[in-house]
Amino acid sequence: MTRAAAVAGVAAVALACNDTGAYLYRARAFDDARGCLGDVAAVDVIAGADPGLGCAPRCLVQASLTDGGAATAYGATTCGPAPTSLDTSERDPRCAAVKAALSRSDICLPDGGQSAPADAAAGD
Repeated sequence: MTRAAAVAGVAAVALACNDTGAYLYRARAFDDARGCLGDVAAVDVIAGADPGLGCAPRCLVQASLTDGGAATAYGATTCGPAPTSLDTSERDPRCAAVKAALSRSDICLPDGGQSAPADAAAGD
């Protein structure tokens, strides 16, 4: 089961059992090799009313390492507090690239391309 599927399952239970409400904190994983962002994924379930999207771009880094020994960096425009499992200090050296990719909506495409690569943005 993928992390997104697990989080979605937990969210369904949380929403069904919690009178105060809960929402999915959405973010896009940064692809270090390609310099673009993956699909929107639910990275955590947060208690409270959904504050929505459209806030300033944020860089969030997974506080614990993955099986491969690397921490995943995420880009998000989700409003409200970030999940406590993510580092919000933006001290990770990838954060400038994450926020730049968010600002130009550079999404990794399934064919290996990117929707708005940095080199194309530099030529504008």
